[in-house]
Amino acid sequence: MTAINDTAPSLGIPIASLTRTDPGKLIKAPEEFVAHLREGEEMRYKVPLDPPDNAPENLFAEIRVGNDVIAKVYNSGLAELPNGVGNIDVNTGRQGPEAAQARAEKIAEVLGGKVVKAKTAQTQAEWNARPPRRWGIDYEAMERDRREVEESLRKRSAMSAAVRAQLLAQASD
Repeated sequence: MTAINDTAPSLGIPIASLTRTDPGKLIKAPEEFVAHLREGEEMRYKVPLDPPDNAPENLFAEIRVGNDVIAKVYNSGLAELPNGVGNIDVNTGRQGPEAAQARAEKIAEVLGGKVVKAKTAQTQAEWNARPPRRWGIDYEAMERDRREVEESLRKRSAMSAAVRAQLLAQASD
C-alpha cells in the first residue's frame, strides 16, 4: 500500500495547503496585453502573399553549359546551384539585379558556363521601385495548431485525473 504523506518534506507546496480558485474572482487581462499576445501569435503564422523570390516570373538569368541549365539567379540576387557544386563565394554586398548579375557572372566563371538573361530580368531601378512585400496571416494553420494544443491538454488533464484517482485509491487502502 502506498500512501500520500503531507508531512514529508518536499520541494513544492503541500497539497493540503492549496485552496480552490473562484473563477469569478480572476482579474481580466488588460485589452492592450491581450492584443499584444494576439499580435505575437499572429507573427508565428505570417506568410507572404506575393510570389517567392524563386518564382519563375522573378528569374533574372540562367547559367548554361551547352544546352544544359546548371544554375539560376533571380532578380533578388537569390541563386540556385546544383547539388555537389561546392561553395562558390557569390556574396556581392549588393541587392537585387546588381547582385544577380554579379552572382550569375561568378557562377558562370567557376562552372565554365555562360549567362543567359531571362525576359523577366529586371533593372536595378525596376527592382528598387517594386511595391513592398505583402504579408498575411494563415488563420487556418493557427486554428489547427490551437485545436491540437487543446486536444493535447485535454489528454494530459485526463491522464492527470487518472493518476490522482489511482493515488487516492491507493492511499485509502
